[in-house]
Amino acid sequence: KQREDRAIQYWLDTDHAGPLLFIVYYSGRCTYLQCFGCALPSLSNAHGVPPQMLFKQTDHVLEHLLTSAEKRGIKSLFLSNNGSMFDDPTFSPVALHHAVVRALDELPNLEIIVLETRAEFVDEAKLKALKQVVVDCNSTVALEIALGVEAFNDHLRNKIAKKGLSLQGIERLVALLGKYEINLRCYFMLKPHPSLSDEEALLDLERGLDFRDDLSARTGTRIVMHLIPTYVAIGTDLETAFEDGRYTPPRLDDLANFVERNSDRRTRIHIGLNDEGLAVDGGSFLTEDNAADTERLRRHNMVSSGNRFLSHGR
Repeated sequence: KQREDRAIQYWLDTDHAGPLLFIVYYSGRCTYLQCFGCALPSLSNAHGVPPQMLFKQTDHVLEHLLTSAEKRGIKSLFLSNNGSMFDDPTFSPVALHHAVVRALDELPNLEIIVLETRAEFVDEAKLKALKQVVVDCNSTVALEIALGVEAFNDHLRNKIAKKGLSLQGIERLVALLGKYEINLRCYFMLKPHPSLSDEEALLDLERGLDFRDDLSARTGTRIVMHLIPTYVAIGTDLETAFEDGRYTPPRLDDLANFVERNSDRRTRIHIGLNDEGLAVDGGSFLTEDNAADTERLRRHNMVSSGNRFLSHGR
């Protein structure tokens, strides 16, 4: 049974900036609960988790699960609760501020904190308060909001994937983030639905990159496309399609070639390579056959510096 004073999971990884730490909190369940193929709410508490338990989750990871060398090396911190870190009923603001303060205290070389959320939970008061926490700690750490977009095509994103997010909503969020010099990370899924062929899935990503390149150029906001190959999660409609032979997971060689073709984009691409232990047998992109392409993508994450953003005019 999941303890309320322990995070669901944490892991260390590496990207272009150096080592990163990802913490997934055990908190109240996502209140949206509509996204196609998402099994993450099943890992959360349907009745909520009190702030003091969220405090203890932060403290346990930062104080007991990392070595001193690991703490010194971490450059990026990702905070998630499998929902929205800005959704107050599921994750108390005081617990979020506690996490930021403890991270700034325990991770001396931290450069950026990334917070996952849905767009509708972000408002000016929350951003202002969070920035003030960083200022009060005498820190220059950057903040980034991570948003689940899933797909560029509006019909696919909202009618099929049921994300409830318009392109205009993304533009409004970027305008708000710009006031506080906060960056944006957009989670995209490769081939999130059985209706897409492999070729159509890659084309949707291409159009998503075009949109984000243009948005970044117009606003001066640094944008990252965090691209995740879709895995077949247990207990979802996608599992049914997979079992019926109507869906096959995306090919990592296609993804690796796509990333290489788009390496000169203004929008930096980061590849998420974690199926979070939720994939059905045979439904994950992490297989022995994909080992070489997985390594290609891990190397891309480490060497893609984001300097092209600067060369494009900011």
